[in-house]
Amino acid sequence: MKNNKGFTLIELIAVVVILAVIMLVAVPNVVSTINKNKKEAFIEDAKKFRASVEAKISSDTSINKPNDNTILIFPLEKVSKASISESPYGLPYSKSKSYVAVVKAPIQIQVSETETINKNQLQYYVHLVICKVDDCKDTDVEARYGINLENVDNLNESKRFEKVKQADDVIITDNNYSYAITRLQSLLGRSSMVVNTYTGS
Repeated sequence: MKNNKGFTLIELIAVVVILAVIMLVAVPNVVSTINKNKKEAFIEDAKKFRASVEAKISSDTSINKPNDNTILIFPLEKVSKASISESPYGLPYSKSKSYVAVVKAPIQIQVSETETINKNQLQYYVHLVICKVDDCKDTDVEARYGINLENVDNLNESKRFEKVKQADDVIITDNNYSYAITRLQSLLGRSSMVVNTYTGS
């Protein structure tokens, strides 16, 4: 007598159910990992943008560094863009809406267990934006990603991924940088600040 071995319907259903459960667990984890990797790459690009500005300030003696009442703005279109030309989201960074704001601000340095000193130091705030079109006047706001004028030093914190915003949470700045002025006055406790924009190449 011939011995026919095969899978029963119940065994096939059990295999399908097991695969479905694995997919339900695995797919969200994979998607979450991909999103984190994209945000990490975005944050790294923000740091590269800051590093380019810092190098430009160090090498170009004609640049007037900011004082207590000024903000020095470096638009992305005026800074070396070779290392940050396309975002991890597959769209280019907005050259006209992305910038680094440089301010002079006091920091506290611990010199001993009981003594601290205040020292003025340049601080770098990055506003990095992705839109489908450079001026961000496109209607597809879901394709927008951005870091809304964050101190680059804060992008090393454990909550750094929360700094990458999407859609309507991305602030699209105007041409006179009023958002930068308002935010930095608030952060630094200053009543009045003016913007100087870097116009070199």
